Amino acid sequence: MSSERLIQLAALLLQKHAPLEIGDHVKWKDGLANQPIEGLMIISGLVEDDNTTHGFYTPVRAAIRLDATVAYLNGEGELVEAYIDSRRVCRC
Repeated sequence: MSSERLIQLAALLLQKHAPLEIGDHVKWKDGLANQPIEGLMIISGLVEDDNTTHGFYTPVRAAIRLDATVAYLNGEGELVEAYIDSRRVCRC
């Protein structure tokens, strides 16, 4: 990865936006998807504790920021929920 691409993606990650609300339609920002979720996602919950890991292992607890849950349809058309870092998505 080039340093220009890294700088571009870091800027997208750090870009401020209005707080998300339950029911917002979102998608991954280009280059920032960190889960195999494609297409439309809907904010289904907001987590107030930014330092929780929700059971995921991380060497540095504060390194994971999972502050929202999204609902989406998997390949079989079933509703699935996942924790995400809201800085990685934008409203549709």
